Order: sequence, then structure tokens, then C-alpha cells
Amino acid sequence: MADKPLCSIPDCGKQIQAKGLCCAHYNRLRKHGDPMAGGTFKTTYGQPKKWLEDCLGSADDGCIAWPFAQKPNGYGDFRVNGRMAYPHRYICEKTHGPPPFIDMQAGHLCGNRLCCNPRHLRWVTRQENEADKLAHGTWDASRVGLEMRHVRRDL
Repeated sequence: MADKPLCSIPDCGKQIQAKGLCCAHYNRLRKHGDPMAGGTFKTTYGQPKKWLEDCLGSADDGCIAWPFAQKPNGYGDFRVNGRMAYPHRYICEKTHGPPPFIDMQAGHLCGNRLCCNPRHLRWVTRQENEADKLAHGTWDASRVGLEMRHVRRDL
């Protein structure tokens, strides 16, 4: 059986999936209309975790924004021990220990979802976190499952 032809993008070298492009270039074409658009930043293995470890020793009082991958909800995203994790939660656990209760959330005192400054993070309940989002103006009214009146009633 003959090998599949290679991607038409120069120096790619991966096998074709569709329209003469490999999977990555084809997905970029579908998403951006250009097989070369997006995805130019390459993260090397271990780079996000090293960046987080550097944050733990930071003496900075300002926000330290997560520069790597993000989820559609605006929070950072990385892999630790083979599992996806939120970087702010990782920092909160390293700084303050494991959450006192299993359903605790890592709350941002600054209101910045990408902030990984250990001085800006603390363990909070979902109710406290939602109230903080209202106070910071970062509460997303389009989210399903939580109505504003429930948060206001408990303030």
C-alpha cells in the first residue's frame, strides 16, 4: 500500500487529511479561512509549568497574566500530570494548600481570569466567587444555570 501524499504547505511533512492539507492546516483553513492563520506560538514541553513555578516566587503585586492556551470561557488551560487544569487553581493549591472543601473555587481578588499572581488568589465558595464577579463587573449574564437574583439574594 502506497503512503499518503504529504501536506501541500511547504516544510510541513504531515500526511494529507483533506483538500491537500494535513489535519492541523485543514482545521486552520476551516476556522480562519487560511491554512497558515493562527497557531504561530509554539509551546515547548514543560514551559507552562515552569512559568507557573516562576509565578510562585514572584514578589510582584500586579496581575501576572497567563500567556499560554485559554479555554473559550477566558480562563487559562494547561496539562499537568496528563490532565487538563486551570493555572490559577494550580497556583492557589501550591500557595494555600488543597481546597478546604472539594467544591471550593480559586477566586481572583483582582477579577482578572488570566491572573496567576499568588497574592491575588484565594479559596472561595461558588457563591463568594459569583459575588466577586458581580463586584468586579466580570460576571457573564449569558451563562445558563445561575440567575442574577440568586446571587443578589445571598449578598
